[in-house]
Amino acid sequence: MAALEMKVFISWSGDRGLRAAQMLHEWLPYLVRDIEPWISSIDIQPGSRWNSEIASQLDATDFGIVCLTSDSLTAPWLQFEAGAIAKSIRRGNVVPFLIGIEPSDVVGPLVQFQAIAAEKESTWRLVKLLNENTGDGGVDEKRLRNTFEKFWPDLARDLASLPVVESGQPTRTDRSILTEVLEVVRPLSRSVVSIARAVKRLETRVDDLMSQARLRVDRDSQEGESSERLKLRALPPPDRDIIEIVSVPTPDATLQAFLNEIYFQLLPDSIPAYTYGDYWYIEREEQSGMLASLGRKDRRTLEEMGIDIGSRFRLRILRRFEEEGE
Repeated sequence: MAALEMKVFISWSGDRGLRAAQMLHEWLPYLVRDIEPWISSIDIQPGSRWNSEIASQLDATDFGIVCLTSDSLTAPWLQFEAGAIAKSIRRGNVVPFLIGIEPSDVVGPLVQFQAIAAEKESTWRLVKLLNENTGDGGVDEKRLRNTFEKFWPDLARDLASLPVVESGQPTRTDRSILTEVLEVVRPLSRSVVSIARAVKRLETRVDDLMSQARLRVDRDSQEGESSERLKLRALPPPDRDIIEIVSVPTPDATLQAFLNEIYFQLLPDSIPAYTYGDYWYIEREEQSGMLASLGRKDRRTLEEMGIDIGSRFRLRILRRFEEEGE
């Protein structure tokens, strides 16, 4: 079964752009098999609706070549066709073909594409790209290069015969080029900042998870993984912030173990480990004020603190944690 031909839409504007497009239309099939170049000046049949035919071709396009000359850099129709091609195919398959101009001369939406100059080695890259994108992988590169060497002089001669641009064509100033660079770079800069913030949030979350893992190790080392744990319960609304001790497994249960159980049983997962006194604290139900400012190695027992079954405490989540989590 013959391979399906890859549709190549050649876009142009102005007399010089049209003549260059016609040259590529005729020249490319000699080098790359299984491609079907299309330009509006040749391939629209008499009686066809012009806009409808172009729209149909754009929808079916696999590869786009935009012939750019100094007199067509800002042509609205050229920009429209390039945008339509870009919407339907991969970015790498839209190639501005620069005839007598430099990449720094390109303006508007076309700056996002990798341009190729109408010179020998640059045009060879275009031919290779077309060959690689054909359905069956194209012809052998060595054979393709030999064919290119044979036919390149014909295209070079035709391109050199294009009429010279009239004098007085506007030249882009350094300021206009710099302005355009800034317009491209600024959105990229904002994207980099957003990525950096996302990475920072991810690093913070990883640190939190590692802290929680260490806290679990501390918890298990204090009471043993298989021992009965201190049990707590939160009262129903409207007293949901009240914590009551339901059971104490051993008389020497520590205050630190008590706070660890509050963290694992009652606090939201979003609160980092080891943040008692910074993001949250508890106070006795009958009096305000943080119960204690503790370090990780605090070993005071609940008995020493006058805490037993039935003792109640109010859980406070500090406002600054809620603001950071927003």
